[in-house]
Amino acid sequence: MRIQKLPVGYSDFKTIIDNKFYYIDKTLFIKEIIDESCNVILLPRPRRFGKTLNLSMLRYFFEKTEKSNGYLFKDLAICRLGEEYMNQQGAYPVIFLTLKDVKEKTWDATYRGIKDLIQNEFLRHKYLKNWTGLEKEEKEYFNKITSLEGSEKDYENSLKTLSLFLERYHNKKVIILLDEYDTPIQSGYLEN
Repeated sequence: MRIQKLPVGYSDFKTIIDNKFYYIDKTLFIKEIIDESCNVILLPRPRRFGKTLNLSMLRYFFEKTEKSNGYLFKDLAICRLGEEYMNQQGAYPVIFLTLKDVKEKTWDATYRGIKDLIQNEFLRHKYLKNWTGLEKEEKEYFNKITSLEGSEKDYENSLKTLSLFLERYHNKKVIILLDEYDTPIQSGYLEN
C-alpha cells in the first residue's frame, strides 16, 4: 500500500492531482455551483479552510483551454455524476485573479499591484487582440491595459470589459473567480 503525501503548502488543484497528493474530494461543490446557477457566489470561510484550493478546482473544471483538464476529474465524484455535469468541463472562459500578494502600505503601491494583476489577466487572453470581432477602439483599450497606460477609470471597468470581450469571442457567459479579494482592504485598514 502506497502512502500518499500531504499537500502541505499547496493550494493549486492541478498540482495536487498531478502529484498524487492526498486529496479529500470536494468536487461535488462543482455540482452545487452548476445546480444553483447564481450570478454571484461569495465564499466567506475562515482562514486555512480551502477557499483558494476550491477556486483553483473551479478554474480547472470550467476553464476552456487548448489542452483539456478533464483528466484531473476522472476519478472524482463530479465525473461519476455523468455527462450532465462533465459536459460543462472546459466549456467557459474564465477570469481568475488572486489579490493575496497585494499587501501594500500605500494606495499608489496597491493600485500598481492591482493594475499588474489586471494586465496579466488581459495578457493571458491576448488572443483577443488579433480577433477581428474587436473594434479599433476596443483593441486600443486592450493595448492601454496591457501596456499599463490606462486611466483609473479604464482599470475600474477592466474586468467587466474583459468579460464582455470574452463572452463575445466564446459566445459563452464568463466565470470570474476572485481570490483573497479582501487582502488589499485589510492592508488599507491596517495602514490607514
